[in-house]
Amino acid sequence: MPDIVLFRYPVLVEMVFLKTLTICVLRAVNKYRHQHGHLMVATGPLSYETKSLDLARQQCSHSCIENEKISTFISIFNAQNHFSMVAYPVAYHYDYFKERKESIENKLLLVVPREVMKELMNINSVGRGGSLTCEDYAYAILDW
Repeated sequence: MPDIVLFRYPVLVEMVFLKTLTICVLRAVNKYRHQHGHLMVATGPLSYETKSLDLARQQCSHSCIENEKISTFISIFNAQNHFSMVAYPVAYHYDYFKERKESIENKLLLVVPREVMKELMNINSVGRGGSLTCEDYAYAILDW
């Protein structure tokens, strides 16, 4: 996702930042599980996501202006991911990523009242589905 889009909508910045926190939490969970003789979780995706996180930290620490560190960090980490918008029904499926890279998928579900979609765009569907009322139009922005 281009920086101009990312930084225009704070909710997208938060989505990317929360993914970095998720990586840190899952790494801590795995450390604890390993120490107690349990199997670790999401090891494949975490190995790729950790590389992206470490790259963003490394590049930011060497080239960031102090008051721009967080936005530069988010921008660098974001550049390691891909995004898509899904506005159609989603059923059971397999995701295939370039170079067989595993990923932690981050999803932001957006809901628009069905009446608004019908009035503005002549669309009378539920989009990809997932609205709590099951009647509103829903679409998702995916970070993977």
